[in-house]
Amino acid sequence: MRDPIRQLRQLPWAEVFSCTGLVFLLVIALEAMIVFGLVRVKAIAPLFALLFQGSLGYIVLLLVAVLVGALAVLVLERFFGSVRIQASVLWALVGSMMVLLVVRSLLASIVPPLFLSASFECLMALTIGVFWKGRPYW
Repeated sequence: MRDPIRQLRQLPWAEVFSCTGLVFLLVIALEAMIVFGLVRVKAIAPLFALLFQGSLGYIVLLLVAVLVGALAVLVLERFFGSVRIQASVLWALVGSMMVLLVVRSLLASIVPPLFLSASFECLMALTIGVFWKGRPYW
């Protein structure tokens, strides 16, 4: 019988957390640029208000989370080529994204989240994005 703890130890955790950190830094930078654009260009603010109202806003936030999950797999493929991507690595990527979502929610007073929050729906959308883009590696 295989030892699951040994399998967990053999995952490339440093690369996975580095990838997730890079993706979250990209998301934070994009959110900062969007907020800066909303403050500077007053014509964009009503468009964003309309985009994030009601159920359309909920769908947009879920789509952003799916795209961030897919971006994480893309960054893992492109910048961390030494990592052999398998289903276990994709699950490790989801776990590291969950950890960084919680850390980011704890730091919300410094950088308030615009798109990603530490919610169940966001985590499920991130998981869908990771496994949607990582389908060849199942």
